[in-house]
Parts: sequence; structure tokens; C-alpha cells
Amino acid sequence: MQAVARSLTPVTLVLRGRNPCYMDWECDVAIVAQHIACACFHNAGQCDVAPDFVLCHAEVQACLVLALRSCLLQFYGPEPCHSTSFGRLVNAELFTHVQDLLLASGKVAIGGEMDETEKYIGEQLLLTPLLLYQHGEFVFDCCGLLGWHQQVV
Repeated sequence: MQAVARSLTPVTLVLRGRNPCYMDWECDVAIVAQHIACACFHNAGQCDVAPDFVLCHAEVQACLVLALRSCLLQFYGPEPCHSTSFGRLVNAELFTHVQDLLLASGKVAIGGEMDETEKYIGEQLLLTPLLLYQHGEFVFDCCGLLGWHQQVV
């Protein structure tokens, strides 16, 4: 970092921490969705504390998807790509990296828009996201929603 600081070269620091969310049966879905959407899509998801995935029961999953869709509409309007509140990725290399991960991942439930010239990757919610294994660790670079069919005690 000191060598970079001398020449003011832009860098991207990736810490690779995992930040799962757990949604219980008895949670208020609207409140949970608002918290997840705010944390996950702040600064186009380029935040180390953004949730990587949500664990919830399959019966609650559909309600959560609808609530997240509603929150994103409220936050960014019907066309997030034109919203001044939705950020862009910091450079072309990061755009390509995230785009490649998303194209290899699970089923898109919300979002999916990408514009390379703008370095824009819209909100993405993946159902059953694919775990990607790189350099000895599992990597998520988007928000995923994992539903299960049996209650965990």
C-alpha cells in the first residue's frame, strides 16, 4: 500500500469476509427486506459489511423476494440504471470480475441489468446462488437468497 500511495495508483481492497443473514419464521418480512436492501445495495454492493446471502425457510422466501422488490422500487425507482442513488463499480476490472461471477451463478430473481460502458451492474438477487470456489475459498460477490425446506432448530 505504501508503494501505491506514493504514485496515487487506484487499488481495490477485497477482504473476502462472509456476511450471511438469517431470517427466522417469525420476522417481520418488510423490516427484514428493508434492512437487507439497504445494507446489500448501498454503494452498488461495494461494502465489506454487505450481506452475501440470506438463509430463510422456503415458505418465507417468496414473501421476502416480493418485499425486496418493493424496497428496491422505493429506493431506486422503476429504472435503477437511471437512478442517481445507485452507484457504479469503481473500475472496468472489477466490473468484469463481478459480471463473470454473476453469469456463472444461480437463477436471477431480481435485477440482472449490466452496462459495461457505465460500469453499472444493477441490483441482483440470486435464488440458490452457485458457490464459486477460487484460491482456496468460497466466493460470493452478490446477494443470494438460500431457502430450505426443513426447519433448523
